[in-house]
Amino acid sequence: MMELPSGEVTFLFTDVEGSTKLWDSEPDRMKVALAEHDRRLRSAFEGHGGYVFATAGDSFAVAFGSPLEALEASLAAQISLLEPAGDFILKVRMGIHSGTASLRDGDYFGVVVNRCARVMATGHGGQLLVSSATAELLADQLPAEVELVDLGEHRLKDLAQPERIFQVRHPLLDHQIRPLRALSGPARELPQQLTSFVGRHTEDTQVRALLAANRLVTLTGAGGAGKTRLALHTAGELFESFPDGTYLVELAAVTHPDVVADEIAQVLGVKASPGTELVDGIITAIGGRRALLILDNCEHLLDPVAALVRRILAGCSQAKVLATSRQSLGIGGESVYMVPSLGVPSGAPDPATAMGYDAVRLFTDRARLVDPGFAVDPSNVGDIVDLCRRLDGIPLAIELAVARLRVMSPAQIVKRLDERFRLLVSGSRSTGERHQTLQATIDWSYDLLDEQERLGFRRLSWFTGDFSLEAACYVVGFEPLDDFDVIEVLSNLVDKSMVAPEQGHDGSTRYRLLESVRQYGRFRLTESTDSDQVALRHGEYYADFSEDLQVRQRQGQLGEALVQRDQDESNLRAALRWTLDQRQGVIAARIIAALGYLWYAAGLYREGIDWCRELAELSPDLSDDLMAGVLHAHGTLLGSWSEPAVGADLLAQEIELRRELDDPVRLASALNNYGNLQQDLGLFDEASVSILEAIELFRAAGASPGLSLCSLGHGLSHRGDYERAAERFEEALEEGHRVSEPFLIAQATQYLGVCRARQGRFEEARRLIEQGRAGFEQLQVAPGVADADFNLAVIDRAEGLLDDASWRLLACLSVPEAHWYRATQFWILQVAASIIADPATAAELLGAAIAHYDRSTEPQPVFVFDDLASTRTMLAERLGAAFEHRLERGRTLQQTAAIALAIAGLHAFIDRQAGADAA
Repeated sequence: MMELPSGEVTFLFTDVEGSTKLWDSEPDRMKVALAEHDRRLRSAFEGHGGYVFATAGDSFAVAFGSPLEALEASLAAQISLLEPAGDFILKVRMGIHSGTASLRDGDYFGVVVNRCARVMATGHGGQLLVSSATAELLADQLPAEVELVDLGEHRLKDLAQPERIFQVRHPLLDHQIRPLRALSGPARELPQQLTSFVGRHTEDTQVRALLAANRLVTLTGAGGAGKTRLALHTAGELFESFPDGTYLVELAAVTHPDVVADEIAQVLGVKASPGTELVDGIITAIGGRRALLILDNCEHLLDPVAALVRRILAGCSQAKVLATSRQSLGIGGESVYMVPSLGVPSGAPDPATAMGYDAVRLFTDRARLVDPGFAVDPSNVGDIVDLCRRLDGIPLAIELAVARLRVMSPAQIVKRLDERFRLLVSGSRSTGERHQTLQATIDWSYDLLDEQERLGFRRLSWFTGDFSLEAACYVVGFEPLDDFDVIEVLSNLVDKSMVAPEQGHDGSTRYRLLESVRQYGRFRLTESTDSDQVALRHGEYYADFSEDLQVRQRQGQLGEALVQRDQDESNLRAALRWTLDQRQGVIAARIIAALGYLWYAAGLYREGIDWCRELAELSPDLSDDLMAGVLHAHGTLLGSWSEPAVGADLLAQEIELRRELDDPVRLASALNNYGNLQQDLGLFDEASVSILEAIELFRAAGASPGLSLCSLGHGLSHRGDYERAAERFEEALEEGHRVSEPFLIAQATQYLGVCRARQGRFEEARRLIEQGRAGFEQLQVAPGVADADFNLAVIDRAEGLLDDASWRLLACLSVPEAHWYRATQFWILQVAASIIADPATAAELLGAAIAHYDRSTEPQPVFVFDDLASTRTMLAERLGAAFEHRLERGRTLQQTAAIALAIAGLHAFIDRQAGADAA
């Protein structure tokens, strides 16, 4: 018998994808196939020193003494499965993880084993995945033909710590990168809960059953009843039922109905498109995917949420929605589930009986976070039960009460709570009983604060979402509070569970008020004389904050600036909303002027343009410098997104102001962007004059002209002069390395690669574009990533890698507007038409693209028309007389319909290829 690996062990878990369906449809053939599968895998594993310690159905669990043995064994196994096993090509997902595990009676157990199983479970058939621990151990041992592709960090079901996962690439294996089946969406993860989920077993079971039978389930109940926590727990338990993603959209911070669609779109990674409703882009992104959309805190936005959900469910046949709201959405087909309070015992039970009720269990669980030795005993059980009963079993109220155990006994809490209830019962009865009960709890918490804490709490309630200590000190720290008072207030409010600490992206501590508590504080603030001053200081702080982000962006820290903008997005929006509503035009203009480029780099064209237009309608009295900044933001965003001629006019006005202000660097930036829009309009000679002047100004001021060199390159590439364009991009790349500017390096590298692709130098082109894409991805510049995917798809097509090209195009179509050029979405349709199998569908896609080019006032690049001509000739030969008819049908397609048609056609092509490969 072989010696079992011990100490540092590398585990390998496997599973056959789709085996249940195969067993159901072809049991006899599957029996033969699985026997051959078992033989091959066992031979591969044991031939490389693996110890098979568990099998279950079609799954293997194997232990290895070294990560290299595990890697070699898994590769051998995957390669062996490329040949049919019996009558089937079995697709097996495999996961590898390394660590120290416990060994007992020939079996392994512990967190290392569990994590390996979860890593494997995120994969698809044919994928071989490794954890970060294994990847580090393999770093210096990888065979020459093997590559590890970083798929990013993902949360795994039931595991607190996320995992960075890598896919193993080998020349003989499928190189396709598919979204992992992990607890994350394209941009956001389900929030990690820091405390245990207590009880709710009946409710969890009932909500699961409702979601299985219905496409819309709304959890209703009083504020603080635990609707959100139950929704997130249930979604986590049902993760496997929604293989295409579980997405959380938090609506608590949204104050305007028009922003609801933007919030959903942001979570899904959907960008706005000119002339198209954003909800149509959302529907296109979800399509036929089996996904769960969680809409949290809908009660203040019932009408817009209801309208959006109705359309999403009508357009997305496999998607489901789980909403939380104090009131139902009122949509046909909606299943409403009232989240009850936690169970509370009646009478005076003994401690063991009391612990059988969820409210008492929650109180006890949270009490042990305050005092690890806390226990329910005969001396306190009566008071605990009385407290839970008087709080109606509402989780938020119970947790607020538990926080007082630091200074009070359960008996003292009950006595004080009883006084608060009598006081509130004598007040207004216009609101619901549950709301009165929660209001009583928060009133009681508020009354426990001293005057300084109450003042700080009221002022903190102006923040939406989370905020930094620096923001709190500025907004809250005015007479009679100073910075040290604010720090003390925050510390005390955290201790009293009125404010929750959170970790920021950079490891700093940030703060958030629970929504019900924040609303209570906001009401108290409006009763005070501080409200307007707090709001004004909030706007001033975020104007300063925005300008600091602009400085960082200009100093080459674009990625960090984008992350911080995203982190403070809700407060930036709130500051803009208040300053514009109150006609504080100067403050609003400062924010807009500073954030303009960040909106552009993030692909948030629509949001930036909307704010710019609102400011323009105010016609505020701005200094020339500030007006120039606003014109720069508005002109750049509008020109890039939808109206280059109007954007160019705005930038021309900025240029006049910049010349008078004698600001050569900002003048150069304006001239550069103006030249880019002139090129988009086909005014190449005029554009050259603008951009060359920009280069001279940059150099005279000692600043890098790299982006302007790229601008010249784009213009030359647009006209088909790829050799000269490449020279400009090479100059820009040298500049980027000279000044260590990541954005410039990414742009120059990527578009040098595009030039090489147009010249037919595909190997060099792929390498350059992939390098550029990696740079843009690290910076979180969405348009750069999307454009890289499109250009890589074009290379894939040229090299005959049509499956890879199709997957890239599908990725592009999921965010069709996230591109530097608005026409790129139609270029995608055009390239898709050259790939998909059905020539009639392809001709309609081509017609949709041609119709856009005919309508557009901007000329298309030479490459687009060259590519269009070859695709048109190919389809005309295949369709004959029917070609023109199909082309005309395509001309009438709306953009969303054309995108949906392309997605369906690409999926059909991929499925057809998969079938051919299997045969």
